[in-house]
Amino acid sequence: MIGIDNSELKYYCKNCSCQNFSPGAIYDYNATEKWINVADTSVFDSDDTLKEMKVTVTDEAGKQIKATVNTPKGSTTPLDVSTLDLTKKLTLTVTIISKAGCFAIGTISITADGKGKIIEWSNKPPIIA
Repeated sequence: MIGIDNSELKYYCKNCSCQNFSPGAIYDYNATEKWINVADTSVFDSDDTLKEMKVTVTDEAGKQIKATVNTPKGSTTPLDVSTLDLTKKLTLTVTIISKAGCFAIGTISITADGKGKIIEWSNKPPIIA
């Protein structure tokens, strides 16, 4: 039997270009009150929209808090991060997936209270059939 790597099929996209896809997310972090909120700010082609935004907050020990948003321009409810080690940096990872199959992952390190946006994204191009 011949093994076939089909791991890329989860990004399969039929009849979409992702030409105008611009992933985006903003965050608001409060270390004193121990919460973080993340909102979708992505731009899609006119015939596409957000399928889901997956949010993962990870501390330096590897402990994680996760949430998923399924509403375009929606946000997480403030995520309780009190179980994470807030004395060190946190890593916020956001995965944006559109209904047409556009896909991007953004990551930022957070070390203090504040608001900001993820500016570095790794886009996974769709597979056009």
